[in-house]
Amino acid sequence: MKKNVKLFGRNVMLLVAIVACETNNFEDDPILVSDRKLMYNGMIKLYNNEMVLKWDNAIGLAIDNLSPPPPESRAYAMVTLAIHDALNNIVPKYEPYALDNSLVNPKDIPKKKIVQIADAAVAQAAHDVLVIVAPGWKLNADDLLVECLSKIEDSEFKEKGIKIGEEAAAAILEKRQKDLRPMFTSSTQGTLPGEYRSYMPWTIANLPIWPENAVYAPDWGNVEPFGITSGNSLDLVHHIQSIHRNTLPIMKKLSYWGATIALIEPRSNWT
Repeated sequence: MKKNVKLFGRNVMLLVAIVACETNNFEDDPILVSDRKLMYNGMIKLYNNEMVLKWDNAIGLAIDNLSPPPPESRAYAMVTLAIHDALNNIVPKYEPYALDNSLVNPKDIPKKKIVQIADAAVAQAAHDVLVIVAPGWKLNADDLLVECLSKIEDSEFKEKGIKIGEEAAAAILEKRQKDLRPMFTSSTQGTLPGEYRSYMPWTIANLPIWPENAVYAPDWGNVEPFGITSGNSLDLVHHIQSIHRNTLPIMKKLSYWGATIALIEPRSNWT
């Protein structure tokens, strides 16, 4: 169950990437459209996923098996979406989730500086969300951020990356601030087949953690989805499942900007 939840949290990012539209918001750029795409794709290819993997591992250390499925999957989704928005506010490959990138134009970023700005943005965005969704891991996240930023050469591009990361994190935290807080509540016990009845140990109160006949997050179904917006979108779930069955070839096809954070286990197949 935990493994499935962990995969769900990560795959929310993939779901958003798949349904997002590629953006072309560079009308003022004098470069021809075809040449522009080649240039920006070239910038993207210069970036590897090392920093993304580092913070993906940090999410696991912070929350895996330490909370029930609803908050764990939400935490994975929020951190990875913050990374997605940060990267796509440097070179806009896809529509962002929370931080608008319609006016972003990367033409002033030298190719040799793309790693600096991207690594700084990824680290800052992941850190700023992680310390909110997993406050118990704040000291570790702070130390990891200092370590990551210390390895990036000081420059205006590093500072710009930090700023983008901060903005990406702030945007998703604001967007999701009204999410329900998952908690135990006492439930009415059913008596007929198919009606819910609590089972041990939740039938006996363990205050202040849970009350008698407890159920966890019964209203979680009312939380706004991260990627699926209607019943028609459920067809994409089958697409995600098919990706699990064909991880390696799909990952080879998704070796572009943003998709590097939509990583699917096993890790030996990551690109």
